[in-house]
Amino acid sequence: MGRWNNLAKFFGQRKIPEGERRGSFLIEVLLTIVILSVGLTLIVQSMISGARAMARNSQYTAALLLAENKIFEFLNDAPGETARQEGQFPEPFSQYAYLLDIPEAGQREKGLKIREVDLKVGWGVRGGQKSISLATYFISPSSRKGEE
Repeated sequence: MGRWNNLAKFFGQRKIPEGERRGSFLIEVLLTIVILSVGLTLIVQSMISGARAMARNSQYTAALLLAENKIFEFLNDAPGETARQEGQFPEPFSQYAYLLDIPEAGQREKGLKIREVDLKVGWGVRGGQKSISLATYFISPSSRKGEE
């Protein structure tokens, strides 16, 4: 009882009679619940968006690693060949598909072939198709004597 009267004096308000103080506690509790529910809603939304961003980043990371492996796999198996391949990656990455394009060598200098390597990796996600494209150059020795 004395607590309410001290607050009323502090804020320059009149003394609140005993019968009028009954609803003020209920209003304070409801206001606290509203503030806590808004705060918790914002925290949950930020956690959900963070989880979505992590999933998206893991998909892009997997696609980049698969692309790098596919380029090196082809260049190690058939370094001098021209190719256009497409296909699916094996499990557990079967949702990822690739298109590898290695055209005929364009420039030749001092016994070396400079070849462009293009690779596109795509995957399906909720809301559409996502993809990344990589383009790089690979230098290999000329295989024929007349190319020098």
